[in-house]
Amino acid sequence: MKPFIHKFETAGNKYVYDVNSNRVFKVSSRVHDVVSEFQEGELKGLFSKFSGHSKKDIKRTYAMILSQRQNGLFSTHRPTEMVLDEDFSIEDTFARSPHEQLILNLTERCNLRCRYCVYSGHYPTRRTHSGRDMSLETAKTAVEKFLLNSTDDIYISLYGGEPLLAFGLMKEIVTHVKSLTSKKLYWNLTTNGTLLDDHVIDFLIKNDFSITVSLDGPQSIHDRYRVDAQGNGSFQRIKWCLENLAAINPEYYKTKLRFSVVNAPPFQTGVIHDFFCSNPLTRENDVSFSEMDLNITSPEFSVDENVLGLLSEQYDEMLGAYTDQLQLGNEGNQFQRAIYELSFVGLYHRLKIPLGNEIPLNGCCVPGFRRLFVTVDGALHACERIDDAYPIGNVRDWINPALYKKLVDDYVAVSEDCFQCWACRLCKECFASLPTVAGKFDSQGREQKCRGTRYHLHKMLVYYYTILEENESSLDFLAERILD
Repeated sequence: MKPFIHKFETAGNKYVYDVNSNRVFKVSSRVHDVVSEFQEGELKGLFSKFSGHSKKDIKRTYAMILSQRQNGLFSTHRPTEMVLDEDFSIEDTFARSPHEQLILNLTERCNLRCRYCVYSGHYPTRRTHSGRDMSLETAKTAVEKFLLNSTDDIYISLYGGEPLLAFGLMKEIVTHVKSLTSKKLYWNLTTNGTLLDDHVIDFLIKNDFSITVSLDGPQSIHDRYRVDAQGNGSFQRIKWCLENLAAINPEYYKTKLRFSVVNAPPFQTGVIHDFFCSNPLTRENDVSFSEMDLNITSPEFSVDENVLGLLSEQYDEMLGAYTDQLQLGNEGNQFQRAIYELSFVGLYHRLKIPLGNEIPLNGCCVPGFRRLFVTVDGALHACERIDDAYPIGNVRDWINPALYKKLVDDYVAVSEDCFQCWACRLCKECFASLPTVAGKFDSQGREQKCRGTRYHLHKMLVYYYTILEENESSLDFLAERILD
C-alpha cells in the first residue's frame, strides 16, 4: 500500500499532510513527487515513474522516506472502524451524556413562502408547510424531560415555521421553564424577522433572548426568494423591524442579534458580503452562512458545472481576501469568519497524535444530547437539520436507545470510504449533512458531498500554510477559539 497522505502546495512551497500523524511537513520537490508513489521494496518502479530525477536522487529519497517510517511518518496504516466515541461504546456514551440544547418546533405555520425553503414541497424527504402548532402539553413534557438530565447551562431554542406566530405558546414555555429550574438559561429565537413588533421586542429583551434573523443580503437578492404567499418580498418589512429594535435598545441589538444567510443561485457571494460588511444594520453583527440545499427538485434552482465553478471562484476570491487580512494581523470581518474560521480552528486545534484503528463519526455529535429537536407532534430528532427519516424517540417515552443506535449504525454503513479518505481526521460532516432516500442515508449523495468537503479542506490547507509562511504567529488568535 502507498502512504496515507495528501499533497498540496502554496505559491512558494510543497507540503505533505501525513494522515497517520495528523501533521504537515514542508518537503522538497523530489520528495513531493515521489512520496505518494512510494512502496517499500519497489525502488525500481520509482526509477521509471520519475525518470526526470536521477537514480541517485531517487535512491536518496527512497531511503529518507523509509527511515521516516521508523518515526511513524508516511505510514500505510488505514483505520478499520468508525465509532461515535473512541473511549466508550454507543451504550456508554448514551448513558453518560447530559442534554445541552433543546430546540422546540413551536409551529409548522409560516407567514412567508420562501421558494428555496426546505419545507416548500420541493424536497422529497422533508415535511411541507402546515397549520399545526405544538401543544402546551407537548412543550411542557419536553422541557420537563430535558431538565431531568441537562447540563448546568441550559440552552433552549424556539423554532418554526415562524415561531412568533405561536407567541402565546412561547411566553407560556418561558414562564414554565423558569418555574422549574434555577439554572442559567440561554434562550434563542430563530425568526424571519417580519413580526418583531414592540410587544415582542419587549418580551425578548426582558428574557435576554438571542435572536437569529434570516436575511439573505440586499433587497435585490433577499426578495428574489424570500417572499410571502402573494409573492411579495419581505426585505422592507424586516428592515423596519430591525431599525425599530436597534432604536429601542442599541446595545441589545449589537450583542444579541445575528443573521442567518442562505446563498442561492444565481450566486452573488461578493455582493452579499459587501452588504453585510457595510450596512449599518448588519456590519456589527455576527453572521451564519450556508448554501441552499441543492437536492431541491424545483427547476428554478437547477445549476450546472459552470454555475458551481463560478461559486467556487467567488469563495476562492473571498478566502484570498480573508488570508490577506490574517497575514496583516487582522482577524477578518464577520462574514469571512463565518465561512472560513471554523475550518482554520479545526486545523489549528487538531490532535497531532498517531492514528489508531478507530476514527470518530466525522463531526457527528452524540445524537439528542448536544442538540435535541422536538417536532410539533412530539417526535425527537438529533437536530433540526435532520429530516424525518431518523426519529430517535418521542416526548412521552424520551430517547429510544434502539432508534439512537440505528441512526449511528446507518451512518457508519454508508461511511466505509472514510477509511481510505485522506480527510478522515479533518472532516466535520455529520448526520445532518447527508441526504436520505427511502428513509435511509443515501451513499451516492454522500460521495457527492464528500467531493466538495475534500476540495474545501484542500483549499483550507493551502491558505492556512500560505498564511504561516508570511507570518508564523498570525494565527495565534485561534488558540482562544473553541473547537465546537
